[in-house]
Order: sequence, then C-alpha cells, then structure tokens
Amino acid sequence: MSKRPVPADDVQDLVTVARRLFERELYSEAAEIYLLGMRLDPKNVAVKLGLAEARKRQRQQRGGAATKTVRDTLREQLRRAAIDASHFLGLAHIYASKGENARALECLEVAKEKDPENPAHHQLHGQILYRRKEFEGAA
Repeated sequence: MSKRPVPADDVQDLVTVARRLFERELYSEAAEIYLLGMRLDPKNVAVKLGLAEARKRQRQQRGGAATKTVRDTLREQLRRAAIDASHFLGLAHIYASKGENARALECLEVAKEKDPENPAHHQLHGQILYRRKEFEGAA
C-alpha cells in the first residue's frame, strides 16, 4: 500500500468535527476523531493539541463518573457508532460532491460497518454507482 499525501483540507475537516464534539463535552468521540487525524497527518500540531486536551478532559470526566451498567455501556457504544457513521456519511457526501468517488466509497464502507441499519448509506452508494454507469450495482 503506497502512502499518498493527505490534503490539509481533509485533516482540517476532521479537526473541525472534533472541536464540535469537544464543545458538546463528547470528549471520547472527539479523541477518536483526533486519533484519525493523527493517522492521516502525524505532524499536525493542531491535531496533537486537540487530542491532548480531549484526553485530559476524558480523564477528568472519568474521575467523577459512577460505575456503569452493562446496558448503559452497550447504549453508549451504539450511540458512538451512530455518531461515527453519521460523520463518515457526511464525509462521503462531501467527497461525492467533489467527484472523489473512490474516497466517498471508502467512507461509506466505514459508515455501513458502524451503522448497517441506516438506508442513507445505501442510497448514496447507489447514486455513486449510477454516476459511474454501473447500473446493476446501483439498482
């Protein structure tokens, strides 16, 4: 697998999403998005600082949290997966609008894994295949 440079706009989009999550006090989700940004651009200072702050707030939040039941833990995992899926679906829409269909399909695959029940993933996938004139797959 060859390493191709990641556009700075993509990393900046991830930082923007992570900041919004951070502002809503969703520190673990923000940290996950920052980690994704770190994988794409390990030298980005904004990503490093954001990740450090999100992890710091996570530790503070855990210190005051009571023990959770299995049901609460499962509910939280499902909620996080739905949030991740919606973020990747949003990225897929952005890439599809720019004509970067391969990247859009990659994001859709992640979104489908996180939230397989959402029909929006399949709808966008069909639209991309239709644009490529792959009518059987689009149907």
